[in-house]
Amino acid sequence: RGTANVGSNSFANPNPLNPWLNVVKQDGMLLQTAPSQMRGDQEVVLTAMGQNINAWKFASEHLKSDFDFRLAALKRTGHKLLVAWPDLGNDDKLVRSVLHEHWEVLKYASDALRADRDLVTEAVHRHGRALQYASDTLRDDRDVVLLATINSLGRAVQYASRRVCGDAEIVRMAVVLGFPQALQYASEDVCNSREIVALAVKQEGGLLKYASKATKEDKEIVLAALAQDPFALKYVSPVLRSDPEVLLAAGMDVILPAERALLEAYFEKNEATEKLKADGEQAAQKESGVRFA
Repeated sequence: RGTANVGSNSFANPNPLNPWLNVVKQDGMLLQTAPSQMRGDQEVVLTAMGQNINAWKFASEHLKSDFDFRLAALKRTGHKLLVAWPDLGNDDKLVRSVLHEHWEVLKYASDALRADRDLVTEAVHRHGRALQYASDTLRDDRDVVLLATINSLGRAVQYASRRVCGDAEIVRMAVVLGFPQALQYASEDVCNSREIVALAVKQEGGLLKYASKATKEDKEIVLAALAQDPFALKYVSPVLRSDPEVLLAAGMDVILPAERALLEAYFEKNEATEKLKADGEQAAQKESGVRFA
């Protein structure tokens, strides 16, 4: 008989009521050698799956079709079971039942479920980054993307469609929530928004790379970017690369030799100008003193 081959000396602390629990706890794949009664026992099968998730293959057909068993298995193992047992992703009721605990199940859900607006809305409400597993249609749905953006501190915007990434309100929301990298996914029109670009580069100066030509020529925005990251100088428009104030904001360690020479010449010119001004003021004071002597 099935349990007769399991010796009490084979495993530590054998369970006198069901030795097979101890067998599969040591090696889940031994479930395939168990008698049919054990392969239909939910506790035994779940224990086997805990040791080796692929042990589900050796459960009885009756147990594998049982919803309560599927739910218990999925809750215990999480989305990893859906990798090993892909057919579970087609079970609408099952996916909905575990979505609030394991939003990652959406990745393994069927195409029909990933296109289900109610299901995806619930998923992104739980965790905004679940948007990455939604259908193309729902990643193009402004309301779904907005909800996902809010519930992911802005990060979900990277999974939105190109059309939605052209929505200034959504990109601005992402940047304000702490995901300035949203700028690199934004449309050209959004990257031309002075407000949004300024908000982004104040958090991460290097994002000036994704700004429009016009905003790269905006001195205030450029200075804000350089204050956060001097190396953003490489993205500054050539129009401002010779501006002493811009070069000074970047710092001598960042600018090129030619720019360094330009900046030094600027300083020398300013010093000469200041000296001439000071000499003029001094001469004027002397002249004034002589006049009233």
